[in-house]
Amino acid sequence: MNFSINKTFKDSSVNALLDNLYYQLEKHFPEVDTSKNFVLTGRAAAILQGSEANDLDNIVFITSDKDVFSFVQQKLNQYLKTKGAVLFKERVLFYFDGLHLEIWTTDDALNVVNKNQIFIQHIDDINPVLL
Repeated sequence: MNFSINKTFKDSSVNALLDNLYYQLEKHFPEVDTSKNFVLTGRAAAILQGSEANDLDNIVFITSDKDVFSFVQQKLNQYLKTKGAVLFKERVLFYFDGLHLEIWTTDDALNVVNKNQIFIQHIDDINPVLL
């Protein structure tokens, strides 16, 4: 992914964090197509698809790959410089200065939209809780 090159978010440190997130996933799971199995969702994805823009305090991803989600639960925290993490059955919440990063899991296939090489969940499929 190229969050930094695309300047997807106003805060360059957020873009760098997300680039690192994808780097770690692709490094540990080269066989997984992250463009189909690990995508941006929530309000950020809705905004990229034309919803009204507003400030975000969390960025949410969703994965349909169980091995990737297991890695997120067990090891991702050591590769990201977090302030802490909370693990739930279907999501992990990472804390950073001024930002929360959530990663959810689903058993459903993801309906993906490509916005400038940023792969996002189709707005009609985003869980309303995440909006």
